[in-house]
Amino acid sequence: MVLGAIAEAQGRRWLGWWLLLIALWLMVMLLAIKVWVGWASGSLSLMAGGLLTLIANFSLLLSLLVLSPTHPARRDAFGHGRWESGLAFLLVGVMGFACCSLLSRAGQQLIGGRSDASIAAPIPIPISLIQLLGSATAIGLIVGIVGYYQARMHNQPTLKLSFRHSLIDASLMILILLGLIGSNLGLRWLDPVLAGVIVLIAVITGWQVLNRQLPSLMQQVAIAPEALTATVRQVEGILHCYAIQSRGLVGRLVYIEMRLILHPECMTVASTIAARVERVIRQQFGPVKVVLYVESNPLTRDSRSS
Repeated sequence: MVLGAIAEAQGRRWLGWWLLLIALWLMVMLLAIKVWVGWASGSLSLMAGGLLTLIANFSLLLSLLVLSPTHPARRDAFGHGRWESGLAFLLVGVMGFACCSLLSRAGQQLIGGRSDASIAAPIPIPISLIQLLGSATAIGLIVGIVGYYQARMHNQPTLKLSFRHSLIDASLMILILLGLIGSNLGLRWLDPVLAGVIVLIAVITGWQVLNRQLPSLMQQVAIAPEALTATVRQVEGILHCYAIQSRGLVGRLVYIEMRLILHPECMTVASTIAARVERVIRQQFGPVKVVLYVESNPLTRDSRSS
C-alpha cells in the first residue's frame, strides 16, 4: 500500500515535471522568435511581448525546480538556493531596463515620429512571419490549457500559477498579432500604444510572480515545528515526529517535510496514517504539500510516502 501511494505521488510529480519541461521549451522558442522578429522589424509591441514571455519562463523555471525529480524532498522542504534567488534579482534588473527603454521608444514614436525620420515606425512584417508567430502562440496556448487543467485536477497550486502566466502570455500574443496586422494596414500608432499597454501588464505580472515566488525562495520556517507536532499527534498510531521542516506561506502553499515514528503494529497501514496526517495538516493550515518519512523506530530503514 505504501509503495502504491509512493508510485502515485511520483507519477503526478513526473507528469507535472514533463508538462513544465515541454512548456518551458516552447516558451523559450517563442521568446527567441519574438525577440528576433521584433528586433528585425522594430516592433515595440513584439519586444514588450518578449518581456511577458520572459516572466512566464521564469515562473515555469521555478516550478520546474520545485518539481525536479532529483532530490525532490530536499528541494521542497528547504527552499531554493542563492542561484535561483539571484535569477529573481536579475529578472528585476532586466525588466527595469527593458521597460524604461520600451516606454521611451514608444513615447518617441507617438510624439516625434511624424517629424523625425530617425524615429520611424516598424517596417511591415511579412505574413509568413505573422503565421509563424501565430502557430507558435497556438501551440503554447494548447500546452497552457492542458497544463492548467492537469494542475487543477491534481490540486497543484505551483503548476496552476505557472501555466496561468503562460496562458496570459499566449492571450496577449493574440492581441499583439492583431496589432501587427493593423500596423501593416497603415495604423502605425497601434504598435507603440500596444507596447505601452503590454509593458504595464508585464510590470504587474512580474510583481505578482515575485510576490508569489519570493517566499518560496527564502529558507524560512512557515509553521512552527511545535504546532505541526501538536497537529500530527492527533492521528492515532504515531509515537513521535521529528526533523520537521516547512517553507512557503500559510494560506497559499506550504511545503512540509517530517519523519514519523509509528507503532510497529501500525506499519501495515502506514499509507493510511500518512494520508490522515496530510489531511489534518491541510485542515489546520490550508494548502500544503507534505513529504513524510515513515519508520517503525529510529533504527529501521525509511520508507517514503507523500
